[in-house]
Amino acid sequence: MASQSNGVREAYDLRHDPVKDPANDPVNNPASNADGVILQVADLRINRLDRAVVRAGRRIDLTPREFAVLEYLMMNAGHSVTRTMIVDHVWNLSFDSLTNIVDVYINYVRRKIDTPNERKLIRTVRGVGYGVFDVTV
Repeated sequence: MASQSNGVREAYDLRHDPVKDPANDPVNNPASNADGVILQVADLRINRLDRAVVRAGRRIDLTPREFAVLEYLMMNAGHSVTRTMIVDHVWNLSFDSLTNIVDVYINYVRRKIDTPNERKLIRTVRGVGYGVFDVTV
C-alpha cells in the first residue's frame, strides 16, 4: 500500500504500527521525558500528556479527577501535601474543612494504584495530608 504526497508515491509497511512501537510509547520510553511529561515513583509511571498510568507494567484507568489527584501527588513526590493544596489544585475551589472530597478521591486512587500491589506508595501523613513516597519498610 502507498500514500500520495505532493505527487510522490511513498511506500510504507503495514506490519510496522508506529502507535504500537515501544520506541513511540511515551509511558514506557524514558527518552520521551525531556519536558517532564513522565512522572515516576518506584514502579508507578504517569504520562501527563496522554494521561496514561502504569503500575508494575499494568495499565490503570483513572477518571480525569482521579488522574488530577494522582498527578498532583506525584508532582510533589517525597513531600506531603495538605488537603487544602489538593483542593486548590484539583478543584480550583477554596477549601471547606467539613468536606471529605479529598479523602474520598484518595481512597479511589489508592484502590486502583495501591490495593493490587504489595508495595504501597500513597501514604497518609497524620496531621498534614497525603503524599506519594517510595519507602521500603
